[in-house]
Amino acid sequence: MSLDLDIHELRSKGMSFSIIGARLGLTKDQAQKRYQKFLLSSPLPHTPSPVSTSSEGGLVKRDLTPPTPPASGDYITSVDVLHLDYVQRIGERRESTNELVVAAGDFQFPFEDPEVYASFLTFLAAERPDRIVLTGDILDLTAVSAYDKDPRLGMPVQQELAHTHRRLAEIRASAGPDAQIFFLYGNHEARFSKWLAKKAPDLVGLSDSEGREILSLANLLRLDALDIQPCISEGVAFSGPEHLRSYYQIAPDLIATHGTYSRTTGGGASIMPIVKASGVSVVGGHDHSQGVAFETIGGFAGIEARRTAAISTGMMCRRTELGYLAQHQVSRWSAGFAVIELWGDQAGAWQPDFASWTGTELVWRGKRYAPKSVLK
Repeated sequence: MSLDLDIHELRSKGMSFSIIGARLGLTKDQAQKRYQKFLLSSPLPHTPSPVSTSSEGGLVKRDLTPPTPPASGDYITSVDVLHLDYVQRIGERRESTNELVVAAGDFQFPFEDPEVYASFLTFLAAERPDRIVLTGDILDLTAVSAYDKDPRLGMPVQQELAHTHRRLAEIRASAGPDAQIFFLYGNHEARFSKWLAKKAPDLVGLSDSEGREILSLANLLRLDALDIQPCISEGVAFSGPEHLRSYYQIAPDLIATHGTYSRTTGGGASIMPIVKASGVSVVGGHDHSQGVAFETIGGFAGIEARRTAAISTGMMCRRTELGYLAQHQVSRWSAGFAVIELWGDQAGAWQPDFASWTGTELVWRGKRYAPKSVLK
């Protein structure tokens, strides 16, 4: 009945059945039939001008001539102007003293890309990040690799250790004495301990009088002299290669580790399995691509919604000359590193982005960092 009243009201305003039908979700014929039926059956008084009755043969006839349309100005009227001094939904922009954390890995010394690496040092000297997390595969250690290799490729272990120490010293000098630097182990670092366990198992774990493991990479690289902290989980006894138990906690809900490899897609997708296993966000490398994938946990059944992120840092080594992949297999490799900005020490108080290599320079937030040879 209410629909019939609506039709009658709109009809009394002079609207056509086509317009009435469009407004009420009816066809033109449906609107017209309901209107006629309503006029015949309703006891309500109707507008006298378009409706008149006559009696003929005991039947009541009504004049169904539509009413005269009103003036065109009655169809659409302009709205009143609303003046707003403010909008209540607008909040405020919040800023605080932020902390910068650089997550960079896959240098694979001595196969670092010289221009990317020089631009990285430029970034460190210019931005002076608070923390630098080296996310593994810092050395290549070709000489002790179990893979088939060209004997002319890479360096002997002793030379590679010296080369890497010089590069780490450059990172320390560029970042400054106040920066905290953390050394995570990747699968390339694990090449050394695996090789040692095969070739000289009696020397594994050999320590000096102060309990320092003599043949550990941390000791051989003299990380202590550079004030660089190696990160090995102390919660368990030795249970395999170092990269499987090398982590660093950047924030309560963000950890750094070396990462995994994806054969189907790069970027954050390669890190996502670690995120799902740990239940927190993870930054890592290993597959040499850059990207971030966000997922939200919870938000239903009384579970608080929480953001997680899988962050893939990119690489600092050359795309070629590594000796174990064909050219077409490195198309998604991306040079650069991740930058994490923190504005508090609580979960979620951070945001990731990237410094990416354009082919001639690193770019981060519109700022450009070029190696000395191409500075203009």
